[in-house]
Amino acid sequence: DRTRRVRDAFYRSGLLISQQSTPALSRSFDSVCSRLKIPRDHVDAFVHASAEIQAECFVGSSEECSIRFSSALVNLLDEEEFAFVAGHELGHFLLGHGVATSNGEETLEALMQSRAQEISVDRVGLIACGDLAIAIRAMIKTISGLEARHLRYDVGQFISQLSGPSRGAVADEVWSSHPSMLVRSRALLWFSMDSDL
Repeated sequence: DRTRRVRDAFYRSGLLISQQSTPALSRSFDSVCSRLKIPRDHVDAFVHASAEIQAECFVGSSEECSIRFSSALVNLLDEEEFAFVAGHELGHFLLGHGVATSNGEETLEALMQSRAQEISVDRVGLIACGDLAIAIRAMIKTISGLEARHLRYDVGQFISQLSGPSRGAVADEVWSSHPSMLVRSRALLWFSMDSDL
């Protein structure tokens, strides 16, 4: 079946995150699973070689999932920031985003739902890492691709970039499956003001 094929592909094309081969990542990932109350043996996590800064979650069922992180992403983030991204991806599993199958059409409604799901799983990522500053740092690094030595983390300045795009740029975002990191950061900031972490 499809679930087995995807998991087999992840095993063949990546490195399984484990205490033996990636101890620091394994500790961070185990901590996230514990914080989110997900049995660790229900999740396989991998790193694969890629220059793209990305992560993905494949939800096989309501009981198991496989997550894959690109090496560029893992190399960019520290362990705390990695916890935010891991929590974000596990959020897709917890909220059942991949279980319901669609007909593959990218309708405006489907894209709106996808963007809303990204906002929701960012909140799970924040719960997983436990600190807004860590979550925003991960977002800034992800959007810029810059290492910490090049950055000063000014959340207000970062979010103020929202006032910069033209109306056409905002309209283009309607046809995207993900909101911009700026919108996601602002939404996470608002969420953190109204929650106890």
